Amino acid sequence: MGKQKNNFKYCICSALLMMFCTHTSLAQDNPDAEDYETAKYTQQGRPQMSISRLQEGWLISSYMVGADGKIDDFVILDSSGLAVFENEVRHSMDDAVFAPAKLNGEPVASAFRQQHILASGGMVGSPDFAKDFNAFSNALNEEEFDTASAILERMGQRRIRGNYEFALLSLGRFQLGLEQEMPLSEQIIHLYRSLAYTGNVVETHNDYFLPNDVRLGAQQSLLQLLLQTNRFTEAIGLFAIIKDDLPSDVSERFVDVFERVEGIQNSDQVYAVNGQLSETGAWLLPLFKRGFGITEGHEFMERAQLRCGVGSYNVALSPDADYQVPESARDCALLMQGEPGAKISLVQF
Repeated sequence: MGKQKNNFKYCICSALLMMFCTHTSLAQDNPDAEDYETAKYTQQGRPQMSISRLQEGWLISSYMVGADGKIDDFVILDSSGLAVFENEVRHSMDDAVFAPAKLNGEPVASAFRQQHILASGGMVGSPDFAKDFNAFSNALNEEEFDTASAILERMGQRRIRGNYEFALLSLGRFQLGLEQEMPLSEQIIHLYRSLAYTGNVVETHNDYFLPNDVRLGAQQSLLQLLLQTNRFTEAIGLFAIIKDDLPSDVSERFVDVFERVEGIQNSDQVYAVNGQLSETGAWLLPLFKRGFGITEGHEFMERAQLRCGVGSYNVALSPDADYQVPESARDCALLMQGEPGAKISLVQF
C-alpha cells in the first residue's frame, strides 16, 4: 500500500417501532476514471425483535462488502449507548447480502459507512428532561457554569430513552464544553451526536431530531470546527448540505474558504489533523490527500486500516511510517481503533 520512510432500510412491523438504516459507499462514481459500480444491497438482515418499543437509539458503523457480497469486519464507530440495539444490528447484518462493487466488470471489495436508527413513533423528551434542559440553558445564559455542569451531569445520569433527548444532551455537552476549554476533537464528537437524523436519507431539514433553528446553529459550529481541525473532506460534505440555508454573506465567505481548501488538495502542503477515538474506541477519518502518517497516539491504538472504494489496507502503527494511498483504491478513509477517548494525531501530505 505504501512505503516505509522512517440504502439499506428496513422496518420492524409493529405499532410503534421502526428501524431505519442508511448506507454510503466511500467511493463515488467517476465517469473520467475506470468503469466502477458501487455495491448495492440485495438482502436485508432479519432483526431479532427483542427491543422494547419504549427505547430508541442509533449507531454508526463501518464495514467491508467483499467481492462475494458478504459483510466483513463490522465496526461500531459511535453509538447512543443502547447495548441491546447494538447487538440487534450486529445480528441482523450477519444475514445482509450485497451485490458487490465492480471495477471494470470485476467484483471487488468496498467500504461502507452506515447509520442505523431505532425510532418509535412520537417519542419525545420526558417532562423532567425538558425541565432540566431549560434549567441548564438558563444557567448557561447567566454564566453560572458550575450550576450548568451539575444539571448536565444529572441529565446524563437519567435513563435517556429517546433520540431527541440524546441529541439535546449531546448539544448541551458541546455548549458547556465551549466554556470549559473542551478539546476541539471532543466538541466535534458531541456535535456529530447531536446531529443524528431520523430517516433513510437527509433530504429535508425535518429529518433531524433537533429543531431546525437549533440544528442549523449546530451544523455551522461543526463546519467551523471541521475546518479549524483540517478535516476538509467532512467539511466539504457538510457545507453542501447547509449552504442553501445560510445567509448569503455567510455562504459566500465559506465559498471563499473552500476555494482555498481545494488548492491544498493538489499542493505539496503538509498539515496536521487531530482527533480522538469515540466511546466505542473508533474513529473513521475520510482522507483529503493521498499521503498520510500517524504521528501521535500509537500506544493507545490496537489497529489502523484504510477502507476504500476498492479494497482495504492495514497500516503499521509506527511514528516513522508514511503512506501513499494506492491509485486503484479510490476514495479512502482511515479507520483507527483502540482505547476509547484516546487522542490521535496524524499528518496529511
